[in-house]
Amino acid sequence: MFSIYILTYNEELDIAACIESAMLSDDIIVVDSCSSDRTVEIASRYPIRVIQHAFESHGRQRTWMLESIPRKHEWVYILEADERMTPELFAECEKASQNPDYIGYYVAERVMFMNHWIRYSTQYPRYQMRLFRHGKVWFTDYGHTEREVCEGATSFLKETYPHYTCSKGLNRWIEKHNRY
Repeated sequence: MFSIYILTYNEELDIAACIESAMLSDDIIVVDSCSSDRTVEIASRYPIRVIQHAFESHGRQRTWMLESIPRKHEWVYILEADERMTPELFAECEKASQNPDYIGYYVAERVMFMNHWIRYSTQYPRYQMRLFRHGKVWFTDYGHTEREVCEGATSFLKETYPHYTCSKGLNRWIEKHNRY
């Protein structure tokens, strides 16, 4: 088994589906960046932990989360609210976490744009460090996002995770990309 961290900020539209997809784990922690919508209220309805921490940057938020929030398991998985854990990915993660040769695994996202998988583009496969042994991976800032720093050998999982990039509507998607 592994713990799942879910990063949020104003995710009232996505948080319930994300948590429900992660309920395969017995340790789910929502790390909310002080949302002003109903994210915390909705997340608090589930048998999980919800912790708020003011957002400074992507790398700092992830590193703070890993250093400051106790978790139940040695291995952790990071989800964002507009992403989902699948049963197939969960099973592969459980198996991979038993392999002593690696400290972490990259997982490819399936970018879902307006409910369609954007398979044939530079968006796939795009791998992210998502499953790793606690204490062996941390994050630094890189552009508008983060980069992982790994202390040991890493590998790749075959299963992917869906990332619903347009779940809040096309206008919000365009606004976000203009900001980036």
